[in-house]
Amino acid sequence: MVSESRRVREIFEAVLDLSPSERIRRLDELDAATRTEVESLLRHLEAAGDFLDVSEEQADGNLPFDVLGGVRLTTEIGHGGTGTVYRGIDTSTDDVVALKLLFFGLASSGTGLVRFEGEAERMQRFDHPSIVPLLRSGTERGTHYLVMPFVEGSNVADEMVVDRRRGLGPDPDDPRAIADFVARIADGLAHAHDHGVIHRDVKPANVLIDRQGHPRLTDFGLARDLEAEGPTRSGDVTGTIQYMSPEQLLGRRHEIDHRTDVYSLGVVLYELLTGRRPFLGDSALDVARDIRQGEPTAPRRLRPDVPRDLQTICLKAMEKKPDDRYVSIDAMARDLRAFARGGRIETRPPSALQRARRFVARRRRPLAAAAILLLAVGVAWWTGASRDPTTRTPVVLTSEPSGTRTWVRPWNVGTGEYDEPLELGTTPVRTSLDPGLVRFVFAGDDGALAELSREIPPPDATDGARQVEFHATLVDTTGVLDGMVRIPGGRFVVEHWPPDTDAMVREPWTGPVFAMDRTEVTIGDYLRFHEATGHPLPKDWEDSGLSSLKDRPMVMVSWTDARAYAEWAGKRLPTLKEFQRAVGGTVGNELPWTRYRADVPPESLEVLAVVGRRGDRTLAMSGVDDGLFTQNVPPVGSHPSDRSEDGVLDLLGSVQEWIDASWRTADPETGRLEVDSDRKIAISAGWTIEAELATTQLMLPIEKAFTPGRYVGFRCVRSLDPLTALRPLDRGPSP
Repeated sequence: MVSESRRVREIFEAVLDLSPSERIRRLDELDAATRTEVESLLRHLEAAGDFLDVSEEQADGNLPFDVLGGVRLTTEIGHGGTGTVYRGIDTSTDDVVALKLLFFGLASSGTGLVRFEGEAERMQRFDHPSIVPLLRSGTERGTHYLVMPFVEGSNVADEMVVDRRRGLGPDPDDPRAIADFVARIADGLAHAHDHGVIHRDVKPANVLIDRQGHPRLTDFGLARDLEAEGPTRSGDVTGTIQYMSPEQLLGRRHEIDHRTDVYSLGVVLYELLTGRRPFLGDSALDVARDIRQGEPTAPRRLRPDVPRDLQTICLKAMEKKPDDRYVSIDAMARDLRAFARGGRIETRPPSALQRARRFVARRRRPLAAAAILLLAVGVAWWTGASRDPTTRTPVVLTSEPSGTRTWVRPWNVGTGEYDEPLELGTTPVRTSLDPGLVRFVFAGDDGALAELSREIPPPDATDGARQVEFHATLVDTTGVLDGMVRIPGGRFVVEHWPPDTDAMVREPWTGPVFAMDRTEVTIGDYLRFHEATGHPLPKDWEDSGLSSLKDRPMVMVSWTDARAYAEWAGKRLPTLKEFQRAVGGTVGNELPWTRYRADVPPESLEVLAVVGRRGDRTLAMSGVDDGLFTQNVPPVGSHPSDRSEDGVLDLLGSVQEWIDASWRTADPETGRLEVDSDRKIAISAGWTIEAELATTQLMLPIEKAFTPGRYVGFRCVRSLDPLTALRPLDRGPSP
């Protein structure tokens, strides 16, 4: 006959593997005495926090051993449903360590012992700064133990409680610090996943924070191998309910994989951003129901200062269906780091169509069908399906290689920049677009890229052709970024004079990450392009005598010549805002001169002397010749003090530089901005302009067909964030 204590233990282990509703039904079948004992064990287990929580240390009086596992025990620092953790001193090294002991009663339990031993085996695989390592494990005097370094500091759970906070976690008012912090937790989980382990109990209490503010994952007691069958079976609901994924809560073992940890980390991020958990029920069953069926309140509704991109990352990680979440914890970490560094995140918020589908999925079928039908009509209207097709121009896009995802970004005459991208599909693409300036983006999965700035003509201006065709050759990053400077994204300030005004405007902007040539394109660079492609040299080039000056900036190129070179090199021309960002740095300096840097004395600014020689009025553009160019224009990079905050040279310019922008004018009667697409812009100072006019706001409109003289050159940029538009600074939540 099975003893009563053994029967209680077996029932306890069995109900652990049931969903909450099934567990209640099983408990209802028990007699009162057995149910009381089983419920007592369950309450004890549910009260378990992290075994390594940095909590208030207990008095020394009731230590079970003086020395165990080579550790002299000093204080109890935490306990849970299956064991206790003590602080102690390693007798062989004198290091402070943590000793985790399995409850004696659970040592005879198949499930408890296997989990404890499994935790030791899995931790031996790890070697990562974001995971608390295992020093050793063993059994002594019938007691199973794990020895780990003692993490002096705090944990995320404590850092979110005002009266327990020690200031080691990320500043709750600094979203970038939060993103970087959670990215480091994700790095630890990625390391575990790479070694075949899913944590299954990611929660604030299981993330320690050392005195340097670095997160350290701990408590792999509920972890499971991705492939192996562990002690839990179908119906596995181990974990802490508020941080469980829907599939984990429902015990769908076949769906529980690395994306379960993605969900739980999303909940941790949610709590760090908002100060509360996403689902707040009056009981565990209420919370479980909301996790399965409800949608979390968007973080920005709780805290309007939460950035939209960080909200997108959080909600993407917490999607109900595993397939809708990040495909890996690495992908989530990449987005978190991109946000923390001011770059563009890869994931996008759910579309209106996706949100509508989720809404109707929770309603009856008639409502779902009606909603989808109405939405389809709205989307068709919004995307222009109902617009007069005669106002749009048929366009065909091809690429090498074919099958490349393609986007279009219309040029916004109001901002003078390219708008957010609209996806067109994979090449070859047949579509129709509104006339105007656009940038096509062709992005390969391997990082290859092509960006084409083109003008879409009106339908009646296509010279009888039925369609306009554009072809792109993608170029990967191999060698392209050599000689380029990475310009970090994020908030910065630009200054400019709007058309037909005398007032300078200072504006905040948010910009993506891009790379810019450190110096202007040289004559030698351009001659190599000519030899490789056969692209014609500028007219009158052979008579210029400049071919031997290969280290000087290339001049006499039209805007279309400069664009052709840039696309051959796997780059493009910079926009106005990008050029201003490179010159002015993050604070929007008017000039890149080092007099804006306190660490450089004024007498070192030899560039000022060079620019000062430009005051000779004989250097009018009409009088420029080869001798004056050779005398006044040094090799690129000759004046390192003429550098931007990020290390870009020659921005004052031996020559003025083409940018990817068209001239804008304001209608004198209506004030409406109009674009003159036949006139492009050269910006910055050149050797024909005296020093007092050498400001980054000086813009010179030049016709595309006009070949300039020896005073206009160019440099290139390459998008590191090709699908992010420069856009006005987010000034607050949407209504």
